[in-house]
Amino acid sequence: MRDKRWLYSFLFTGALLLSLPTVASARLLVSSPEGTLQAADVIITGSVTAREYGEAERRVTIEVDEVLQGDLQGDELSLAMQKNRVYGWVGFDFPDPGTEIFLLLRGQAGQGYWLARDLNCVAVVEGGRVTSLYQGSNVGIDGDRWSREDYAAAYDAFYQANRTPQEETPEISQQPGVAAGAGTGWPGGQQPAKGGLLSRVWGYWRGFWERLLDR
Repeated sequence: MRDKRWLYSFLFTGALLLSLPTVASARLLVSSPEGTLQAADVIITGSVTAREYGEAERRVTIEVDEVLQGDLQGDELSLAMQKNRVYGWVGFDFPDPGTEIFLLLRGQAGQGYWLARDLNCVAVVEGGRVTSLYQGSNVGIDGDRWSREDYAAAYDAFYQANRTPQEETPEISQQPGVAAGAGTGWPGGQQPAKGGLLSRVWGYWRGFWERLLDR
């Protein structure tokens, strides 16, 4: 009887030990918005150009627009993921081709890239701002909680601080050499500025008419 109990205990302990790697691998790797930004080796913006979603593997192609952090060579990036047997595709999901995204990655050139965390690493960019997560989730860790909106706000703040400044169209100001005046017959009350050809012609005809009227 004791031998059977010992055998059952041994089998149970062995099964428990064998199950530990599965439990460990089933844990999602998540962090706060700031922690996710800090965990990323590379942060980019770009446009989804292709999605290939199969039963066992997903692959996405992204045309890179800006590299906001890290070093990424080339104008195109391809990412792939095998299906997780516990959580499925976890956070590896991307919007339709043509959508501009903000993306947080781990890895380096020559070794490949993958998402910086299991969740909340893909956000949508619209009108020059990070507007929302794509298929993201609210996250809670040790009593702290962050909403999808918290992640989007943190990512947008990072984007605005690190993006390439956009060229601004200079405002149209007064034409150089033209001063404001009144009652001269020029459009908008303007008259030619001193020193130019038009100024000399204007001065000549003005003096001519003044002398003619004096007579």
